Amino acid sequence: MVASPDFKGNFLFIVGQPGSCHVPQGSCNIDINFPELFLDGSHVASGLQINNVMGVTVGPGGYFLNFTEYGLQINGGHEVMMDRCWLGETNFDFDHVQHGVVPNATAIQVNGNDHYILNTVVFSSKIGLEVNGAADYITGVHVWFPVNHAVHFPDTIAFGINGNGNRMNGCYMDGGRAIFSKGALGANIWTNGFECCQGASAFPGTTASGITLVGDHIGPGLQIINNEFGGGSIYHCSEAAFQAGNCAGNAPDTMVGDKKKAWKAAHPTDVNCTGLLNVSVANMDCQGLSQASGNNIQTCAESCCENSGCTAYQWCPPGKQCDGITGNNTDGECWVGSFSSCSGSRLGWEGFGHANGPMPAGATSVTGVRIAHNSFSGNAKTTQATKSMTQTAASVWTFDFCDVLIFPTIAFAKVHVSAESGFPTAIARPSQNCTLVVETSVPVTGTITVEVDSSEPSSRFL
Repeated sequence: MVASPDFKGNFLFIVGQPGSCHVPQGSCNIDINFPELFLDGSHVASGLQINNVMGVTVGPGGYFLNFTEYGLQINGGHEVMMDRCWLGETNFDFDHVQHGVVPNATAIQVNGNDHYILNTVVFSSKIGLEVNGAADYITGVHVWFPVNHAVHFPDTIAFGINGNGNRMNGCYMDGGRAIFSKGALGANIWTNGFECCQGASAFPGTTASGITLVGDHIGPGLQIINNEFGGGSIYHCSEAAFQAGNCAGNAPDTMVGDKKKAWKAAHPTDVNCTGLLNVSVANMDCQGLSQASGNNIQTCAESCCENSGCTAYQWCPPGKQCDGITGNNTDGECWVGSFSSCSGSRLGWEGFGHANGPMPAGATSVTGVRIAHNSFSGNAKTTQATKSMTQTAASVWTFDFCDVLIFPTIAFAKVHVSAESGFPTAIARPSQNCTLVVETSVPVTGTITVEVDSSEPSSRFL
């Protein structure tokens, strides 16, 4: 089926109509199959749209070419299966850079649950495969781009994963990016994959070939394990930085402007500042705090969020007689300072803190995440790392994990001591970003090995 130049319509082929199925299961058509289907949109139409079906197979032997917006779009329904198909917005040898043409289309978009994309190749498209549902299974999918120039453009995505509960197994990023965002930052598995062969420099402010995690709260349940990276890496970018086009591939996650701007952009409705401070200090006795500006709890929280040394804030609403307030409290009182000074009871106060020390700009909470057992030929990044240091008669041992941790945080550490003599005691001090200091009770000659993890422990991983 080939579209004529004057074809009128969005898709060459549509199964069902969006919003027309009202049965509880949401599937009104069954057992419709499209083997050996060739669709050519002639750059005036999209390919195939499937709405509210169950038990439909696309392929084997499908070939979708020259589509405008979508090669295949799946909406709702259950158990649509695409198997052994090829898709391209252009022909596989079309050089977008040479011809000055910007890619536009999404080859495969999955807007629903329980669908399967198997053993399929995307050879030209702005977005190769976009998954917005849950419980979808993706295996053996190969996404590339003509001349491997995908990252030359700012918004090309080989795999765009936005839903959770999905399984990606044995997929191949050939010179492009996989972007995990929104719900995809938890309860997803990417395993046994391969990445290589970036053919151009990444567009300024964007990440290079590999996997990019976009967001401020990662986990629980995200697993990126047992993959081969043949040049690219795993990157992290805050939502604010991503929207601002300020994700530097190998640089620390930063945001144009100050910390307050970054936080407000990423958390426009988060009055408790829980993106940075997530442990309640309501009614706690926090000594040594300093009074700060703020006429409501949100501006009080922001006073702490914009201060790189602040790890706790407390707020007493106007007119409330909180324990220890100064004056008559007509406007409300805001106090900010160190979480470590909070203990005991002091009734009436609201607020939050962070127990692990000052948080950097674009700070990220990471819980129940496993990014491990991956192989890199280039810049390796992980959530778990081990380093050893040998010294003579030393009592202070400083370990810098910034070069290997995806997130600039250390949630917990294990310390192993091998000493030539004596029975020294070793203690890990609270970490500062991705640096950990170990101190020993006496000078030690020997080797200390430290294992660290960026992710807070979770009962989801046993």
